[in-house]
Amino acid sequence: MGATLPLKRSRKYLWQSGTRSEGRSAALVCDRHNNACGRRTRGLSIAAASRPRFINSCMGHPKVQHYVPQFLLRGFVRGTKKQLHVFDKQTGQTFSTKPHNVAGETGFYDIEIPEGVLTMEPTMGHIESAAAGVIDRVRKDESFTSLSEEDRIILALFVAVQHLRTQQFRANLLDMDRQLQRILGERGGDVNNVRNYTPLRGAEDVKAASMGMLPGLAVALLPHILDKTWLLLRASPETPFIIGDNPVALDNQHDFGFYGNIGFGVHGIEIYMPISDTLSGYFLCPSHSESFARSFATLEELRTVTPDHPEVQRLQQRVGPMFAALHQGVPLPCSSDVILRHNSLQVLYAERWLFSPNDNFELPNRMIADNPNRLLK
Repeated sequence: MGATLPLKRSRKYLWQSGTRSEGRSAALVCDRHNNACGRRTRGLSIAAASRPRFINSCMGHPKVQHYVPQFLLRGFVRGTKKQLHVFDKQTGQTFSTKPHNVAGETGFYDIEIPEGVLTMEPTMGHIESAAAGVIDRVRKDESFTSLSEEDRIILALFVAVQHLRTQQFRANLLDMDRQLQRILGERGGDVNNVRNYTPLRGAEDVKAASMGMLPGLAVALLPHILDKTWLLLRASPETPFIIGDNPVALDNQHDFGFYGNIGFGVHGIEIYMPISDTLSGYFLCPSHSESFARSFATLEELRTVTPDHPEVQRLQQRVGPMFAALHQGVPLPCSSDVILRHNSLQVLYAERWLFSPNDNFELPNRMIADNPNRLLK
């Protein structure tokens, strides 16, 4: 049983959730184009949260709470046993198990108070239930084109929340807090005298702070996900995608020096979230679409002049699949190099666990051997 927090302090951190039968629903905000909207999106009330969900000791709720939902992990199982292959970055050990046994912890979204428990687990359940239907349809159709605007909002919300709900997010939050305390101490400051700042003293503080930040940050990320170019990447069953315990991975080929290049709203950003062993969501900065459009225009000009030239044929082979992905909604086939890059990001972003449809973990073993200081935090 974890340390308790005063009720007053806990309440300011947490996010209301509930069921329709209780007259409440998961309380979220969606700002599609910087215009706040108050509406229901398939059971999710697009409105501001007011208070956390309270559960007394007699009320049942899941004890093991997942930070990567089981429906997402089930996209990576194979065979009649429906098991995942699991890799532990810390020990290098591997094993096989079912999705409900991994990517979860007891009371991961619970804060204990004298009166009972304040929890975000029902909120996570509402978001997962709505997103599962959308992702299952994307897996079946192998396309985003059939999604309505409402579906896209649900999926974008899921991506945002998934990015913020993991162990890695909490570890990053604690690391930033420790760095702040260190800097203040080096400059002769007293962390206890800083206005509107309370140092994180332990795991329960980190949990409460991360849960309190999640709603506002998810709302802030929504427009940056919705305004991306949405594509699906396709891998082959022989060289599948893997997924980690922090599955929303960001990449950027632009170098902005001191200012950094990773962020949902940063120019050139690429966001990946695998949804099965052969499909991955790929959310691109619109600048990439503009670059592709210029390549398409160049190709069309060349085809009118020298359609049979070998360079024109090679350009067609390179940009043709991207054109189909952008304009027809079909998955973009991935070369072995792209799959390697995708899976490398999952290894890099994972806090500890990686999940695969097969037992080939040569990539994480090699990456850890080459750079243990970065990958074993």
